[in-house]
Amino acid sequence: MTILLILLFMLLKAKPSSVRDVRNIVTEAVWDVVSERRIKTLHIDIQDRVRNVLINAEKQGIYLRVTSAFRSFSEQNALYAKGRTAAGKIVTYAKAGESNHNYGVAFDVVEIADGKAIWTNPNWYKIGAIGKAQGFDWGGDWTSFKDKPHFEDSSLAKLLKKNV
Repeated sequence: MTILLILLFMLLKAKPSSVRDVRNIVTEAVWDVVSERRIKTLHIDIQDRVRNVLINAEKQGIYLRVTSAFRSFSEQNALYAKGRTAAGKIVTYAKAGESNHNYGVAFDVVEIADGKAIWTNPNWYKIGAIGKAQGFDWGGDWTSFKDKPHFEDSSLAKLLKKNV
């Protein structure tokens, strides 16, 4: 209810100077406010599609949380250091500037059941299909490093990287 009131307030305050502004304000909210906050850090052109991934998964009884969205270069470098110069296991092979998270066109999800994250999940292939239906590339399809929680719009990433 609170999210709907916020969206209504934003719509009333919005300057309808572009269709994109209105299109991204009038959207169905996701079940999880943590995910919604993270979705808002992503490139505006993918935000609604990310929401649709969560909403379509929910319709199948799968509740997803966005665990990672936009990452700064310093956040990416800290992740890259894990298992190398910092404690922990290697979690990424992308340095700052190499990850599509750095351009706001990649996100990671996990299923939440009974309040807990399910990382070893029998639903990954269903989740992957839901994300691919929204036009995202799925890390579970990668051959060298399977990254089932990861989705990205690699076409948009290529365009953004050209303009950097």
